[in-house]
Amino acid sequence: MLREQKLTQKFTYKIRDIEAYSWRKRDSSIMQTYNLTTPQQNIYNETKFYSDTALGNIGGTLEFSMDGLTSEIIEKAINLLIDAAEGLRLRITENDGEVYQYVSEHEYESITVIDAIEMTDEQIDERVSAMMRTPITYDGKLYRFEILQRADSWLIVAVMHHIISDAWSMTIVDDAILHVCEALIKGEEPVLNIAPYTDFVAKEQEYFASKKYQKDKAFWSEMYAEHPEYVRLKPNAMTSTSPAANRLYAEVSPTLSKQIKAFCSEYEYSPATVFEAAMLIYLDRINGGGKTPSLGLAVLNRDGAKDKRTLGMFISTIPLTAKPSEDKSLGELCAEINDLHLQIFRHQKYPYFHILSGIHQHYDDVEKLFDVMMSYQNAQIDADINARSKWYTNGNSEVALAFHIDDRDHLGVYKLNLDYQTEQFPDEAEVALLKDRILCIVEQITAKSDMTVADVGILPESEKELIIHTFNDTAVDYPSDKCVHQLFEAVAANIPDE
Repeated sequence: MLREQKLTQKFTYKIRDIEAYSWRKRDSSIMQTYNLTTPQQNIYNETKFYSDTALGNIGGTLEFSMDGLTSEIIEKAINLLIDAAEGLRLRITENDGEVYQYVSEHEYESITVIDAIEMTDEQIDERVSAMMRTPITYDGKLYRFEILQRADSWLIVAVMHHIISDAWSMTIVDDAILHVCEALIKGEEPVLNIAPYTDFVAKEQEYFASKKYQKDKAFWSEMYAEHPEYVRLKPNAMTSTSPAANRLYAEVSPTLSKQIKAFCSEYEYSPATVFEAAMLIYLDRINGGGKTPSLGLAVLNRDGAKDKRTLGMFISTIPLTAKPSEDKSLGELCAEINDLHLQIFRHQKYPYFHILSGIHQHYDDVEKLFDVMMSYQNAQIDADINARSKWYTNGNSEVALAFHIDDRDHLGVYKLNLDYQTEQFPDEAEVALLKDRILCIVEQITAKSDMTVADVGILPESEKELIIHTFNDTAVDYPSDKCVHQLFEAVAANIPDE
C-alpha cells in the first residue's frame, strides 16, 4: 500500500505440539458478536447497494513448487491457516436491523482439487475469473479455496470477501500457506503468529473516543476548508450508473522500472509518489490546466507489528489533493507530494466518509473528490521460496479508474493493473492509451526532474505517430490528367439525382 517505508512482511513460525494449536479457548454455547469496523462497514454498504455484483470479492492465485508437495499437504495447510486466522472465520449476522460479526468454529474442510495438467494458462484464467466474478454472500463462510495441480507446480486459488480481507491480508495468506507446506513436508508442526481481528474492532472504538480522533478531524477540516475541485478523468463523460469494470494488465519495461527505482532511491521517494505526480499532471492537462485535482489513495491503515500480522479488512481511503502548477519543476512537485504523504498518513485512520461529511457541512454541492484511485502494493512473500502470485479482478470498480502499481514478486519490473469502468471506457484501447500517457510522464519525471510541469508532454511517441501521420494519411489516387471541375461533372453525370 501507499507507504514511504518498505512494507516487506515477515512472519515468525515456531514448532510446537499440534494439540496446542487451538491457541484461543472458545465457548460454543455463547456467540460473542462484534460491531463492524469502519472499513468493513464501507464494504458492507457497497455490496448491499450493488448486491447483484461481485464488487466485494478480492483474490487471486499462488503458484509454487516444493519437493514432496501433495494436495493433502496443501489442504492441511489451508485448514491450519483457517483455524489460526480468526479473520477467516468471521461471519456476518443481522439483529433488529443492525449488522454484526462473530467468530465461527473451525471444522476441517475438504478443498476441491482440480487436475489442471492439460489446462492452458488461458483456461486457468477463465476458471479463476469465473470464481472471482461469482458473488460471495453473507449467509455463510466468506472465502473460497481451490487447488489446481499443474505439470510442474501447484496453484492455489483464494477468493475472499473484502469484508474479511484486504491486499495485505492476501499476502499473509500466501506467505502462511507456503511456510506451513514447507514445515509439513519436513514433518514439523507449524504455528502461525496471526493476531485476532477482533482486537482491531476494540482498538477502533477506542480511537473514535480518543483525542487522536479529534486531532485528525481538525486536520482534515483545515485541509478542505476551501471548496475542493472535482476534476474528472473524462471531463465530458456521464457519471457511471454501474460499477461493471474490466482490467488491463501491463508491465513497465525493465529500463523504465530501473529508472524509477534509481530516481526513488536517490530522493528517498516511494514509487507511488512518481505515479501520483504523473496522474495529477495528466488530470490537470486534460481539463484545460490550472486545476487542483484529487486522487483517492488506498492506505494500509495498520500501525504497529500486531496490525501487520492480523488477517482482516483494514484498508481505508484518503484523498490527496495537489496543484501541479506549470511553473513548478517535476522535482518540486514530487517533493510536495512526498510531504503531503507524510502529513496525511499521520491522519489516515480518520474515515473518508467523515472527511466528505465535514466538507458537505460547508459545501453541500460536494459529493465526491476524485475519479481515480491509486494504490502501491509491495507486501512481499518470502523470496527464498519458488512462488509467484497473480491478482484477478472481480469485474467491478467503485471509481472510474483504479490504478494499481504492483511490486510484490521480486520481478525487477512494476506490474500495472488498471480497473476501469466500462461505461466510462467502452473500448480498452482508450485505457491502453491512458496507461501509455502516464508512463510517458513518469519517464520524464524520473529522467528530467528539473523540467517544469509546463514543458511536460503527455503523448508518447507512438501516439504522436498515430495522430500526426496515421490519422493524416488521407492521400488517394485520382485521375491527374483532369481538372477539378471535370471530375465534379463526371460525378454529377453518374449520379444526377443526388
